[in-house]
Amino acid sequence: MDKFKKKIRDEFQFLSYAPIIFLSAATKQKLSQLLPMIKTVAENHAMRVQTSLLNELIMDAAAMTTPPPSDKGKRLKIYYTAQVGVKPPVFLF
Repeated sequence: MDKFKKKIRDEFQFLSYAPIIFLSAATKQKLSQLLPMIKTVAENHAMRVQTSLLNELIMDAAAMTTPPPSDKGKRLKIYYTAQVGVKPPVFLF
């Protein structure tokens, strides 16, 4: 299972946050873990991030990184960030 999990993580790096569960419908092994995991994933998919936390995170990230290149002498400035949708999450900058 560890080798297969590593292969999944290597091939689907953009889904590093997604849980992986090995189960068997034939033997019903770990089948009881499936519905609770689906519920957790659905709750996370519908999660809304508070605007104040989102703004704080974005401002901290902007302060820690190298500024993006300027365009015609003007630098990118992010004044405000908000989550305007869920399922999928949509963010407005």
